[in-house]
Amino acid sequence: MKLCAGCGKRYTEAQTSCPSCWSRAWVPAPETGDAVLPDNPNPCPECGYLASAGMPKCPHCHKRLRPRTLELLCLLGLVGSPLAILYFVYDIVRLHDFWFIACQLALAAAMPVCRRLLQGEYRTYRQMRLLLIGAAAMYLLLSLIGALFGNTRMAADMASALLFQLFGGVLVWLFLLLRSIQDYCSLGKPKEYYRTQAVFGEQTHTTKAERMGSSITRNL
Repeated sequence: MKLCAGCGKRYTEAQTSCPSCWSRAWVPAPETGDAVLPDNPNPCPECGYLASAGMPKCPHCHKRLRPRTLELLCLLGLVGSPLAILYFVYDIVRLHDFWFIACQLALAAAMPVCRRLLQGEYRTYRQMRLLLIGAAAMYLLLSLIGALFGNTRMAADMASALLFQLFGGVLVWLFLLLRSIQDYCSLGKPKEYYRTQAVFGEQTHTTKAERMGSSITRNL
């Protein structure tokens, strides 16, 4: 049996949507007792199963739930950061530009963040946004320090790093605002309280579009 996340009705496995409110979001319904909605569920776009946050695949139909673009971004961070660190080490040894240590620190901090972001951690999602702001602020501060003490080379290098950080950081920031990314990266997020009957009671006369726009069914 299935329990509709829209109106709380039970219906059979063979039906793909609730016969009462047309919602496709559901959780398994035991024969006796109440079904439990997972905290901050991530609905499967294929079958409507409400999977727990951070699940890479739907446990019912095995549809991919982790956005592929998120995997590519994190893979780029996990592979590109060590290579960039080695490049900066080479520059430090060759040119004695020790201020590039700041770039290495930012890259080193990005690697564990990318790894945990793949697991859908909400805290890591927030840390990534703070890291984007912090890296830009650090490059701006170093550029101002270089200009203040007459170190034009340092100021120019940090200004270039700042421009690169702003360009890439804005793109990553906009990417993190995508609804699919926010839905997946909600493991450990403060619980969204949701009572089906209070929102979708039989006498509310809400339209199908309003039902499909709820916090749970918005992706379906």
